[in-house]
Amino acid sequence: MMISYDKISENIFNNKSNYSDNYYANLIIKDIAEAGDGVSLEINGKQIRLFNVDAPEWDQKCSNRTGEEYACGSEASKYLRALVKEGEVRCKVLRKDYYKRFLSICTNQAGKNLSIELIKAGWALPYYTNSEYYEYKHIAKKAKKGIWQGEFTLPRIHRKLRAK
Repeated sequence: MMISYDKISENIFNNKSNYSDNYYANLIIKDIAEAGDGVSLEINGKQIRLFNVDAPEWDQKCSNRTGEEYACGSEASKYLRALVKEGEVRCKVLRKDYYKRFLSICTNQAGKNLSIELIKAGWALPYYTNSEYYEYKHIAKKAKKGIWQGEFTLPRIHRKLRAK
């Protein structure tokens, strides 16, 4: 396990600390990763949420060009698994999110930013509209890649509807 302790100690990982979320900034977590849904990873038991990206939920369905329904949430997850399967993933932690996951910018063995790759492939959307990631959404949309091949509900709307 390769974890860089720039500013923190092991007790923070175990939630035995009351440091602010910003105290996690610049922590590097790297090793073999397992993909969860389209935006989540686990590295050595550490739950990681990819920064500035929102992907269809596990149970979410979309429609393709011909109107046929397909499991777009499963496809997003499958694409993330393919991105991380070839070796070590390196994540730079920005902070913890609401669910206590490490909100991170992650790159795969090839040095590719996982959030950007998901957006470019059309399997995710940038979370913030004014971000540098937004240009990649337009490229995927124009090429009708991933969820852009047909119709879909925004993941955040799907979550709200599911919660009712």
